[in-house]
Amino acid sequence: MRVTLRQLEAFYWTAKLGSVHAAAGHLNFSQPAVSARIRELEDVLALHLFTRNKQRLQLTPEGRQALAHAERVLGEAQDFERLSRGGPSLEGVMRLGADESTAMVVLSEILSHLSWPSS
Repeated sequence: MRVTLRQLEAFYWTAKLGSVHAAAGHLNFSQPAVSARIRELEDVLALHLFTRNKQRLQLTPEGRQALAHAERVLGEAQDFERLSRGGPSLEGVMRLGADESTAMVVLSEILSHLSWPSS
């Protein structure tokens, strides 16, 4: 078994946000999925990355070292993804509001300057 980016993301966000619940919300995954990825990562590395006390997680010394590596790997993965886009771009939902006269006069011009993903 190998280390995956999904495992690193689950570990990174759990460490940064302080809980599996918060990481799951941030990643839009279920809590069991985040916990499973962290357990898989711990198994692959043969390390305990967190100490678990009730609902609270704390990084172990090995976990702190692993977090620094995970941060670098995830940063490099983001840089790699940007290669195909020619630089950073905005993604997500965009909502525009305009009164009727503005929409009729300039909205089509504004929309013509935006890049839409191909489906």
